[in-house]
Amino acid sequence: MGCCASQNVDSKASRIARWRSTGIVAFRDAKLKARQSHTHTHIYFICIVSFLFVKKFASEFHTLCFHFMIRSFSISFCTVSKSFRSHQLFLPQKLSTDSLDISSINEVVHMPFHSLFFHQQAFPDEVLDLDKAVRTLDLTHNKLVDIPMEISKLINLQRLVLADNLIERLPMNLGKLQSLKAMTLDGNRIASLPDELGQLVRLERLSISDNILTCLPETIGSLRNLSLLNVSNNKLKTLPESIGSCFSLEELQANDNLIEDLPASVCNLIHLKSLSLNNNSVGQIPPNLLKDCKALQSISLHDNPISMDQFQQARHRFSSLLHG
Repeated sequence: MGCCASQNVDSKASRIARWRSTGIVAFRDAKLKARQSHTHTHIYFICIVSFLFVKKFASEFHTLCFHFMIRSFSISFCTVSKSFRSHQLFLPQKLSTDSLDISSINEVVHMPFHSLFFHQQAFPDEVLDLDKAVRTLDLTHNKLVDIPMEISKLINLQRLVLADNLIERLPMNLGKLQSLKAMTLDGNRIASLPDELGQLVRLERLSISDNILTCLPETIGSLRNLSLLNVSNNKLKTLPESIGSCFSLEELQANDNLIEDLPASVCNLIHLKSLSLNNNSVGQIPPNLLKDCKALQSISLHDNPISMDQFQQARHRFSSLLHG
């Protein structure tokens, strides 16, 4: 027992020493610690099964007793409710015989038992303790829900990769990561970005595809060093006018959204090489897009209602300028 404990301590110590020397921290593919233990999960499971039994077979007296037991122990189902949402099951914050649907409970009981374990994972505290040493942080494909405010302590962080998690929002003090150059947030549940995003003035690459964004903050125009922006597979209806101030932008990917038109300011992107807007609702492009964006090498507008005539007219104007 003592030997195993010593090995664990040594392993943790050597891991932290490696992080300090390389500046690279990687916890990929569900390697983070679980937020709740086996014991707590067993309690939730037993209570759900017990409720099912009482609901179907017990007398009114036993139901009242079960009510009393739940209230006495104040069993909160907030955590288990959130985790079940990935299975399309919505449980109330407090267990109640009046509010639970028996069909949903049946689904929970027949879920694979392993799916009741380790629903969410916690942000590694030991990483936050490294402060200035961390330059790359990769927590891809875990079950992170929250990014702690303390992430602002990583003031030398240059690359942040949090793809394929369950993140719903970014911390308001995100702008304090002044060294950040690349941020990858693909495959999460983010509905909006904080205005503080515009404070990341060194940011060069931002990828936040496959989320549920409905808009981008106007402050995105402050990202003057941004060369790649990927917002594909969201719910965007438009791009902000300030996008035209991202003067270094070379690649803009906004496929699979609800975008109807482009702001005229997109013509200010003189370094833009690739524009991809497949599967949107774009009906027309700014008349001067092809003329002003002289570096543009690729434009993709598949599955949009834009007419070929309108696009050909834009090409003709551009060709006339070249040969005129």
